[in-house]
Amino acid sequence: MGRRLRLPRFVDYSVVVVGGGPAGALAALKLARSGARVLLLTREPSPRAQAAEILSPEGREILERETLWHQIPLDLTWPCPAMAAAWEGPDLVWTSFAQAPSGCAWHIDRPRFDAWMIGRLEAESIPVETGTVDAVQKDAGGWRIEFRAGNTHHSTSSRFLILATGRSSRTIRLGTRRPIDRLCLVATTTDRDPINPDALIVEATADGWWYSAPLLDGRLFAAWMTDFSLVQDGGYAQAAAASLSQTAVHARRVGDARLTTIIGAATWTMTPAAGVGWMAVGDAALARDPISGDGLASALRSACHGADVVAAALAGDTSVWAAAAGYTDAVASRYRRQRLDLYRVAQKRWPTSAFWRRFAAVSDAGR
Repeated sequence: MGRRLRLPRFVDYSVVVVGGGPAGALAALKLARSGARVLLLTREPSPRAQAAEILSPEGREILERETLWHQIPLDLTWPCPAMAAAWEGPDLVWTSFAQAPSGCAWHIDRPRFDAWMIGRLEAESIPVETGTVDAVQKDAGGWRIEFRAGNTHHSTSSRFLILATGRSSRTIRLGTRRPIDRLCLVATTTDRDPINPDALIVEATADGWWYSAPLLDGRLFAAWMTDFSLVQDGGYAQAAAASLSQTAVHARRVGDARLTTIIGAATWTMTPAAGVGWMAVGDAALARDPISGDGLASALRSACHGADVVAAALAGDTSVWAAAAGYTDAVASRYRRQRLDLYRVAQKRWPTSAFWRRFAAVSDAGR
């Protein structure tokens, strides 16, 4: 990951960003470029299940605006020329990006992209520290952050705080996580698809939905999205195999690969996602499911908004925090409505399905 800056025991910053994913890294980069004194705290990278991810055209445009896109190493992204969905019916409906004014979507190697983003901060001499946050406390001057880097304990302070802690953090609780669902992915990797090797394909089934897309090495990532509670006695591999046998597209594309990797994909919103002196961005504010296809772009968009909010606060505008909370609530509400509309389309095909009925009920409850 490169050199980490050793901090003295106590340092004052304008902003501390907690979380080193794309949202945290981009927010830190924008603020530092605007003149703020920024520290980014990130965890040591941990092994993660390999998964195919897409950068939408909007995501590419954000990286272009921040002068990052053309710096990305060529082997971190590759074009996704088309996608297909069997959602309203059993037949695939293809969307080609060949004539799209905003260009194509891109497959992206997320672990390496995340590391590259941290490298950009270090290249611009923005302090990055790898460690574990133990406590965050509000005081008269802003925030006191206690964290461990290696075997050393540090205490630092900042006027403002950005939470970019993603899906997993439970240490910092400034807002309340309100669950939307309990979805999970049951996934595998298998041989390259010789027919549509570069395509992203989505297919609804009676008990969830499937998606598949290529990885950097050419292999195919495939996953079944379902609800944790609908799989009996932890029999994920058996349940996935049963679901796969009912598909028209993925049964061919996946073959007899055994799906055994379980990836949590539960969605939630943080309420509020901003308060006086702090803001959550990315998955920390709104964790989306993969059906939207714009999770990474949404994280980058959220980071840009969060950086703009904090920059305005640094300039003395105290009204930004309430506006930011309202804005993030509106984004979450719009996402939930759009996703509900999309899932209801599939529910019409299987009106008695436990998955689709449960999902629509959960979505309605939070609407």
